[in-house]
Amino acid sequence: MNTHIRDNQNVINPTGVSFVLDGGGAEVLTGSQLLWPVPWSCTIDRWDVMCDAASDIAFEIYAVSIGATPASEDSINAGSPAFTASSACGSDTSPSAWGALTKGDQGLFLVSSVNGVTKSTLTLYLNRT
Repeated sequence: MNTHIRDNQNVINPTGVSFVLDGGGAEVLTGSQLLWPVPWSCTIDRWDVMCDAASDIAFEIYAVSIGATPASEDSINAGSPAFTASSACGSDTSPSAWGALTKGDQGLFLVSSVNGVTKSTLTLYLNRT
């Protein structure tokens, strides 16, 4: 029964988590990172990226143990970053190639490329597993 309740909650009340990367008026740099302790095991059903102006930014997402340095095998987005391309926003409503996050891991969001962004918001819509 708990599985059915969880599944119903995922449909009725999806969990969206937003992360803000702010350069404080200066341009965000390639290599900038955001960290997030993963509170429950989940998959990412959708992502949105918004910027302060039409520009380019790409986020690689890794799942690593707390304190670990990310390696290519830790990537959960399989070479398909969350990004904008000459636009103020970007989204993917079905990132099917993305892997799962496990409770106790650390989500690491790494800016892999950027051009002309001073502030960006990455929103992930999570499905508890």
